[in-house]
Amino acid sequence: MIRTTLRPYQSEAVAAARPHSGFALFPEQRTGKCLISLAIVDERKPEVLIILCPKKALKTWDEQIDLHLVNDWDCEIYIITYQEPVKNIELRKQWYKETLKWQKDGVDMMIIGDEIHFIKKPGAAQSRFARTLAKRCKSKLALSGTPIDKGFEQYWAIYDFINKGEIFGTYGQFKEDHCIYEMHERRDKRQYPVLTGYRDEEEIMRLVHEYSYRVTFNEARKAMGKQPVKIRRKKVWFDLTRKSRHIYNELEKDLETTIDGLTVGVPLPVTLAQKLQQVCGGFLLHQERIPGERKRKRSVIPVGTEKLDKLMALLSGFGEEKAVICCRFTHEIEAIAEQFEAFHWTYKIISGKHEWDMEFDVDFVILQVRSGLGFDLAEANTYVLYSWDHSHITFEQARFRIMNMEHTVWVNYYFLMARDTIEGDYYEAIAKKKDFSDRVLDRYRKEKAQEREGTARKGARRIRKTRAIFA
Repeated sequence: MIRTTLRPYQSEAVAAARPHSGFALFPEQRTGKCLISLAIVDERKPEVLIILCPKKALKTWDEQIDLHLVNDWDCEIYIITYQEPVKNIELRKQWYKETLKWQKDGVDMMIIGDEIHFIKKPGAAQSRFARTLAKRCKSKLALSGTPIDKGFEQYWAIYDFINKGEIFGTYGQFKEDHCIYEMHERRDKRQYPVLTGYRDEEEIMRLVHEYSYRVTFNEARKAMGKQPVKIRRKKVWFDLTRKSRHIYNELEKDLETTIDGLTVGVPLPVTLAQKLQQVCGGFLLHQERIPGERKRKRSVIPVGTEKLDKLMALLSGFGEEKAVICCRFTHEIEAIAEQFEAFHWTYKIISGKHEWDMEFDVDFVILQVRSGLGFDLAEANTYVLYSWDHSHITFEQARFRIMNMEHTVWVNYYFLMARDTIEGDYYEAIAKKKDFSDRVLDRYRKEKAQEREGTARKGARRIRKTRAIFA
């Protein structure tokens, strides 16, 4: 039994999932996907429920089950992480053996894949593990507010999870039917394929929406009779000093620079963007080989304080307003914390090393961008992005932490960026990926709804006209 009353859009999502044994829930963050999925569980009443989720969501699922679900049909519930069975081979074998036994014994199993974008790479071990368990279950649910960020091929594993091979076929079939490749040549003359486009995009999007439910945060608020949240975004630019600019340019051009007599190089061109972003943040990470040892000595080389100074000036104008500061690198978090202590500002850190205690009883929270899952920071209305990576999914997951369906009226997002650097490219990359995600998940859905509404209006006019003739 569900002890919590569903909101209108949540009831709509449950109704949309009802005809399907496998279904995807793509409501935007903070709209209550856990409650929707537990309501579906309550309707189907499986004998065994398996919940796959990221490590940071374990506590959230425990709390949500206790809060919303009355297990009045004696269901066995297991909550496991995507990562643990992959790292622990014996545990993985045990799950394969147990689920196969349940399947042979006719046990009614249901599986929920939370943050299902964790399995979007078909060949990854956690993707194969999740899809193997799912094919043995009678009912499947896939949950994510941000299912993809690059291309249509990322949908394949998600839809293979909810309906093994029946929607897009095998991965090979999907690539053959929908992906366009061009052959490129390496320096050693070997050929390799590069994805350049897609065929039948309309058909892909039709199938995506046929087996999923999507609602945005502001659409959900409208359904509740509330005004949309006002979102303000502002780019906060600053200039690198002459020293920082010289280091940045030298590293970008030569993949190597010298700071205070120490030479720092970029071992691989693919890591250059990360090194350039570090310079913008005022430091460089350097790893030295230690003779006779496999591990390298890691050191932090100071470059400048331009971004940190800009952050402190920005925060000083907030008064008593609480804020979340989002960072990519551990050293940035430590540098900001040191400044906060010097200013006697209170703060908490959320990162791989620091757990969130669920109490926003400080001036600021410093959040590592990839730790932005499964908790509420909505006491703050301001979010400062000190640094971030290229992942649209990570970015969206982190920025929604300050949104609350009931109470949030407005939010401010500040993007700290060094002028004429890689940080502008990172911003544009995120915007481009968001545009693709919006096109697939939202614009297509809204266009089809408008088409249906237009057809309904034409039908109504024809009925009225017919009635007038026979009146």
